Amino acid sequence: ILLCNTWLQVSRDPSVGGDQSRDAYWGRMKEHYDVHSMSGIDRSERSLRSRWSTINSDCQRWAACQKAVDKLNPSGTNEDDRVSGISYMFIILVVGVRSANLLCFNVVPHC
Repeated sequence: ILLCNTWLQVSRDPSVGGDQSRDAYWGRMKEHYDVHSMSGIDRSERSLRSRWSTINSDCQRWAACQKAVDKLNPSGTNEDDRVSGISYMFIILVVGVRSANLLCFNVVPHC
């Protein structure tokens, strides 16, 4: 979850803009991650990039499932029903689902 929150903070920082280099971006990601990490485990920029790649890939799949469920727009359903439908579709479509990333989808809902 910390990496998702880090992505939100660094990506949405208006003082930096979107034209920073990859190295500068990941340097800022690591700095924010390190400041807020309570685990005491030092993760390299490469480790953070690799983990984010996995999370981002799953987020994109989740977003596709969310779009499909939204398009169906079944009457009489509420938000909990929609999330259940999205979860079910995600698990069916993604073989070897990394269920730990399900928590990230609540933090980064529109990645």
